[in-house]
Amino acid sequence: MRRTTRLSLLLMICAGLMADSPGVLAQKGGKGKQGQTAGRQKNGRGGGQKGSGKSAQKDNRESPATHLPVGFQQLSRDEVKQLDGLTQRALGWIGESSPRRTRPSLVAPFFGGLGTARGSTNDPDEGDGEEQDQSERLNSDVGLLVLAVLDDEQHDVLARLLIDQRDAIQVYAKTRDSLTAKLQEIRGQTQTSRTFDRGVVELAGELGEQEASIGLAQAKAFIELRKSLREDQLEYLQLVRANPDVLRTETPAVQKVRDLLAKLDDDDQETLQSLAIKAVSFATGTADQNALVRDGKSATLLGSVKAGGKSDGSTTAFLGTLTVAQQRQLYLLLQSEQRVAGTYAAKRSQIIAALDSLKDGKPVNEQRMRQAGSALVTIEGRVALQEARTFEQLSTSLSKAQSVFISQNLLAAATDKGTK
Repeated sequence: MRRTTRLSLLLMICAGLMADSPGVLAQKGGKGKQGQTAGRQKNGRGGGQKGSGKSAQKDNRESPATHLPVGFQQLSRDEVKQLDGLTQRALGWIGESSPRRTRPSLVAPFFGGLGTARGSTNDPDEGDGEEQDQSERLNSDVGLLVLAVLDDEQHDVLARLLIDQRDAIQVYAKTRDSLTAKLQEIRGQTQTSRTFDRGVVELAGELGEQEASIGLAQAKAFIELRKSLREDQLEYLQLVRANPDVLRTETPAVQKVRDLLAKLDDDDQETLQSLAIKAVSFATGTADQNALVRDGKSATLLGSVKAGGKSDGSTTAFLGTLTVAQQRQLYLLLQSEQRVAGTYAAKRSQIIAALDSLKDGKPVNEQRMRQAGSALVTIEGRVALQEARTFEQLSTSLSKAQSVFISQNLLAAATDKGTK
């Protein structure tokens, strides 16, 4: 009964979005100038490329690693960002932070994304935790903007997809909870058995299969929605993708959508907005463009910190509290992750390309898709396993003075482990 009631409510709300909202687009039925839009999109940031002038300015700056200890000063800009994320996850492990719960918007991140609204960072791996939270909020506003552009038939496609996938996502969430709980069992151990490691890898593979199936079902629904887009809708949404820095979401149409969705629970609101963004990103972008959008999900199995970490100086401070030997542990871990990063990116791109091929009417073998998903998340599981072991070894090697200093000055919620 609850499911029927919620389904009816969702469909009623979605059917009412265009009827009750003034709408972002005027219903003129005019032909869109797709050729001009495509030209604009190539120059926009939606394609994942940043302006050459800005890049040149960055190249003229000092080395991005000069603020780090001597052993890290040869790192590239990307490696510094990855080190930021790594040290934040290490601090989270030391502070015994709980893994982030499964968010619907992070499941099956195979469709790229649209730019965030004005005032936020466009790279999901940049910025500190507070900036990332702000970016997530603004990105959800873009989801509201997209919903205000879509019509009632298109809303119906997304609402039915949300309902159809609720059970699958709940199963996915349970599997992920089992995986994160198993990783937490490493606490108190500096070494793990082969049986334990195999259990982590098997759970990760199972999680990847589930995620791939969810992604394939979403892609099929997005194909249906893509076919229904009018030319003026497609042109407007391509402009949204190409010009993320000028988007304004405080409009009557977006506010009307926000008020209507407030009748749903938080997860359904987030999922519907996420599906809208995915569907439009899938429709307006190529596989190569969508593969460039990094989601940061792979870095959340051990805690709530995203891949890009924080840029508030805590990395330098944390490394400064460690001995050279302890710093070396993190450096070797970073280098190990660098070696698998290319393989991970390639496997993720293969999944995105396979889903994108549905646009051309090419069939996708579901069994092979599940195998590809398993291989992808198995890499995430192995990386998380290696991180957990290294972080536990590092944590147990801290002196009392180091532990107290870190707890009092570097942890968001001081654990003060050294004084207990």
